[in-house]
Amino acid sequence: MVKIVIAFLLVCVSNLSHGVVRVTLIRNQNAEINVLLVGQNDNQIIRQTSGSNINNNNNNVQRTRNQDAGAVQPTGNQNADVIQPITDNSRRTQGNPQVQQQFQGSSDVHATTLGSDYHFSWRRDRNGKYRHGDAVNYCRNLGSRWNAISIETREESDYINRVIDSDNVSYIWTSGTKVGNSWRWNGPGAGAFQGLNWGLTGGFGQPQPDNRAGDENCLGILNRFYVNDGITWHDIACFHLKPVACERHL
Repeated sequence: MVKIVIAFLLVCVSNLSHGVVRVTLIRNQNAEINVLLVGQNDNQIIRQTSGSNINNNNNNVQRTRNQDAGAVQPTGNQNADVIQPITDNSRRTQGNPQVQQQFQGSSDVHATTLGSDYHFSWRRDRNGKYRHGDAVNYCRNLGSRWNAISIETREESDYINRVIDSDNVSYIWTSGTKVGNSWRWNGPGAGAFQGLNWGLTGGFGQPQPDNRAGDENCLGILNRFYVNDGITWHDIACFHLKPVACERHL
């Protein structure tokens, strides 16, 4: 009896060296020795008493080894977190396929409406900012009859405000400049200047234009820059850096 147990244990030890089974010896109330063989996956339990044939044990161990070898092994990324591509969900593109497409390219014309083509520099280069003179040149370099935007109607003013709001832009340049004490639009096809959207407040809490710095000769649009102010026109010193809206009258 002892020889059988020793021989069987030698077989188990040989298989243990390959990581196939673990062995537990249990003596029951009848003084019989039970051997428990458990495979790597812990899902195949083989119970064998000491009185069984050793060859049967070898067959069981081989079957356990084959089952373990045939099991599907996890791949490198099976349990890893799947990283989803980052998408732009800001309000400037959310729910608007046309705007999403515009932000993916750098086309000169970003919109055509109200009798004009429009180009918005921040859609080509989100971080691009220019002094007023450079902003005007940026627009002119787009091609014939392009210039910084001129806003002659309430409808156009509302349209530009919607673009600024949806694109989440803090401020932009227009073509507007001051000559003496009067303001004017500049560029091919620009119409007469009307003060359609001057801000009600500014750095000194005064309605615009206020010439607060003494040299505020260029017209920009600020997006809620001051408390209790909306998207409105402000006179601004021309050396400040801003993106620009460009226009080509059709």
